[in-house]
Amino acid sequence: MDRVVLSVVMVVVLGFPAFAQDPKERDYLVPALSPKHADKPKVTGWADKRIEEKLDRSLTVVRLSDGKAYLSWRLLKSDPAGAVFNLYRGIDGGSQERLNAEPISATTDFVDAKIPAEISGADIVYQIRLVVEGKEIQPVDEAVLKGGTGA
Repeated sequence: MDRVVLSVVMVVVLGFPAFAQDPKERDYLVPALSPKHADKPKVTGWADKRIEEKLDRSLTVVRLSDGKAYLSWRLLKSDPAGAVFNLYRGIDGGSQERLNAEPISATTDFVDAKIPAEISGADIVYQIRLVVEGKEIQPVDEAVLKGGTGA
């Protein structure tokens, strides 16, 4: 309410809106922006060549509030058709344990719901491996879930 009253007073007494950012904007005679750079060339049509980012698998892991861990990774354009994945968990640089019974094919995420309580303070290293024609390609990417309460 106070802002409306102030605006009305400013318009009546001073003759311009109180909240204009630029004096030129008050009279609407010229645009408020005065660029000091050359105009960009107009785009016509499409790019001659498609630009693609160079992405990696980007395995990520997040500690969930119920003691589980959520993992996700990218499916890449360069992956063969029917690409599947195996996911492994290791504790503080120890041996890796495969987490999935069958290769993961329908999704690019996984919830590790069976983190043993005795390793809750240790760093947990997850690895994702691409499986091509039944053969695993050695670790494609890895992510670390730090011990303690941090992720």
